[in-house]
Amino acid sequence: MAQPRAGGAASAAGASQIKAVQRALADYGYGQVRPTGAHDKATHDAIASFEEARRMPVTGQVSDRLVRELVALTGRPIE
Repeated sequence: MAQPRAGGAASAAGASQIKAVQRALADYGYGQVRPTGAHDKATHDAIASFEEARRMPVTGQVSDRLVRELVALTGRPIE
């Protein structure tokens, strides 16, 4: 099964959602993530760190569950 390329069109999340995820991860200390809207290596690594800390399956990808967990942590919508 082919894996989506970092920042590639195969990403299921839109750029605005990725940017919101990046902001939340950076705000809570999950890596050196800049809110660019591109799913780059720093974003992948920050998501993986967050997933590991929350005892989630580690994928490094934006998912519905990741967004729900970030909303629960931050108390604000991730859109």
